Amino acid sequence: MIVYVNGDYVPQESATLSVFDRGLMYGDGCFETLRVYSGRPAFWPEHIARLTHAVAALSIPIEIASDSLAKIAQTLIHQNSISEALLRIHVTRGQGPRGYSIANVQSPSLIISLHPTPNAVSDPAPTWRLVTSTQRIDNHSMLHRHKSSNKLLQILGKAEADRSGADDVLFLTHDGKVAETSSANLFWFDGHALGTPPLSAGILPGITRQIVKEICDEKELPCNEANLTESELLCQQTVFLTQSAWEIIKVGSLNNIEIPTSPIIEELRQDYRLRAMKSPFMWHSKRPTLARAVHSIHIDPVRFDP
Repeated sequence: MIVYVNGDYVPQESATLSVFDRGLMYGDGCFETLRVYSGRPAFWPEHIARLTHAVAALSIPIEIASDSLAKIAQTLIHQNSISEALLRIHVTRGQGPRGYSIANVQSPSLIISLHPTPNAVSDPAPTWRLVTSTQRIDNHSMLHRHKSSNKLLQILGKAEADRSGADDVLFLTHDGKVAETSSANLFWFDGHALGTPPLSAGILPGITRQIVKEICDEKELPCNEANLTESELLCQQTVFLTQSAWEIIKVGSLNNIEIPTSPIIEELRQDYRLRAMKSPFMWHSKRPTLARAVHSIHIDPVRFDP
């Protein structure tokens, strides 16, 4: 597989970063993962906007416009002769001296790579078993709003799931409300309306989550934000998860308690997939670019050109 690293297209076996890159040393960076359908990354403007916000929030001095990123992505898709894949865009603060200070660290790294999809477009929606994690979401931290490179909470949670023979964990807030899994946003359906935890629960503002909410608006299907306990979640007609790689996932059980399914899941999944395949792959986005985000926080940026 050919990958992009700091201006070069290289075989993945030859792709390297400094051992002093702060992404390695401290998890100092952020990333986005998009699903590619028929050679086109889905929901490009939405993902680039979220990456823009993360770069600005973390004060990483990088300047790269949406159209430049799109050109790199298209080149990788062409060079790897792949039409169905996951596209990962990863930004780190780059190489710097030991220590937490970011003063004078001005050489960020940009890595873009392609990966196999977890399922085929023709496959049915997967069904996952969940267990409740012993870890808790810190809903007061600003980091939950961004896909930062530091994912130790999610790694520890997924390890719990692996030990339990489950597919993923359900994270709770410190006051015992359901939040999200290690890799997906949470939804439920009570037979009349959909529900999902609010962003104030410490969840990631998922792109797929937002698209599902927009689909609900179009279908005039109520979708409410609410804080539920585990026992309240188990009383719902059905529960499902959303994320870019797997799209929509059925939850078959929580802590070995079975959860029924509903036709609403497949209906939403088909609506989501149609939107994904028709979503614009924009070369000149009118949304804020990384350059504007960096400019707004007054950092001298570094530009990477394809």
